[in-house]
Amino acid sequence: MRRRNAAPVVLSEELVRDLMEIEQRIQASTGRRQDPGDWGHVYVVQFSTGVVKVGKGVNPERRLANHSLQARIHGVAITASWTSVRHADHSRTERQLIDYCANHGTRIADGNEYFTDVSFEAARDSAARLIAAVNGDMNATWEEAQAALNGLA
Repeated sequence: MRRRNAAPVVLSEELVRDLMEIEQRIQASTGRRQDPGDWGHVYVVQFSTGVVKVGKGVNPERRLANHSLQARIHGVAITASWTSVRHADHSRTERQLIDYCANHGTRIADGNEYFTDVSFEAARDSAARLIAAVNGDMNATWEEAQAALNGLA
């Protein structure tokens, strides 16, 4: 779904090469292979400390319940959470989301998926846009991406 009067996104060859190199470095650093049939969810959680955690899972309810329990043990609460609909290549989406948060926030030592200085809304919007981009719409707003993910568009 393209917004009316929106100019098409044109990526230079140099930018495409840079993006491919970043993706290769991410895959190499995680030691994971991309699986085209990799179905699941990504999620974004904000804790009462302001820390934002991003992750993935095939059972997001269980993951969020576990994070909530661990947070309570340490006197912290979840103040906001968002979970995507189930989609293909969720491992890739998670890696791209981690990269976004690392580039726009501060990674907590020993916490690959935990960040400060990046807002919950920015991480959530980035996740929704990443998923929409996989489906071919690089210009979607968060609301449009969410509607498309939920089959409303």
